[in-house]
Amino acid sequence: MVACSGLRRSHRDRLRASGIERALWLTGDAAVIRARLVAREAEGHFMKASMLDSQLAALEAPGPDEPVTVLDVTLTPEEIVERAVAAVRTP
Repeated sequence: MVACSGLRRSHRDRLRASGIERALWLTGDAAVIRARLVAREAEGHFMKASMLDSQLAALEAPGPDEPVTVLDVTLTPEEIVERAVAAVRTP
C-alpha cells in the first residue's frame, strides 16, 4: 500500500505503471477540508491550511478511465475508513 497525494494524472499514471491498481479519491468542499486542516494544524500536523489553495490549484480530478473509488470527506472518519478498506479488499 502506498500513500500519495496523486494530484496530477501523470502521478497517478506512474503509480499504475508501477503496479498500483487501486486509488482512493477523497473529495469534498474546500471549506470542510480547510476547517479540518486548521484543527489538525493546531495539533502540530505538517500540512498547513495555508497550503490548501495551492494543492487545489494543482489538482487534476481523475478521468472516467481512471480506476478510483471516490470517498466524500463529509463522511465520518470511521465511515471513510470502512469504505476505503472495503474498496481495497474488493477484487
